[in-house]
Amino acid sequence: MGVDNRSLFDVLLRCCLLLDLYGARDGRSDVLSQEAVCMLKSWAITWNITVSYQVISYLKIMFEKYTVDVVSIGELLKAFEYMYDVAKRIGSFNVEEVCVLIQIKDLIMSLIIIESYDH
Repeated sequence: MGVDNRSLFDVLLRCCLLLDLYGARDGRSDVLSQEAVCMLKSWAITWNITVSYQVISYLKIMFEKYTVDVVSIGELLKAFEYMYDVAKRIGSFNVEEVCVLIQIKDLIMSLIIIESYDH
């Protein structure tokens, strides 16, 4: 039984996000540091992780971080917009991945509506 490379990528992405969200951001507005992005890209190539999976994984983990108040709705929206642009560029999502993206988008939109009523 082999190691699931997608699970390894998810763990690495979670760790990078934790370090970059809680660490010193040195005035940068990006959620992930340049070093984290480079490392994630390198391991994604090594582990043969598709860009579409990377997009979905990033959005899922960012949504999880939002639900536990680690990231703001603004950062979540910025992440979704960035990943949406990446998704448009690659254009290689299968039906299952598109369904997951739609579910995440719907969850984010419902949170925005709820937040707008709370303020």
